[in-house]
Amino acid sequence: MPRKKNSKIMTELEREQERRIKAFGQMVQNNQYKKDHYERITLLVKKGKKQALMDAAKAEGKSLSSYILSFVPQEGEE
Repeated sequence: MPRKKNSKIMTELEREQERRIKAFGQMVQNNQYKKDHYERITLLVKKGKKQALMDAAKAEGKSLSSYILSFVPQEGEE
């Protein structure tokens, strides 16, 4: 005689699957937004400099990108 499926376990698994599907959909939307509104710039630095930059940015409470951009003149500041 076949065993009954444990409906409680199945619903927990289904909820987890739905959560992951929703998170994936949100990630796709975020990536599309970034693709539509931002441009990527690659910056090469010598080994060890990346961590130093990350530490300096963290000390100022900024992301690495915003820290680096703070050194780039904005329009009208030249």
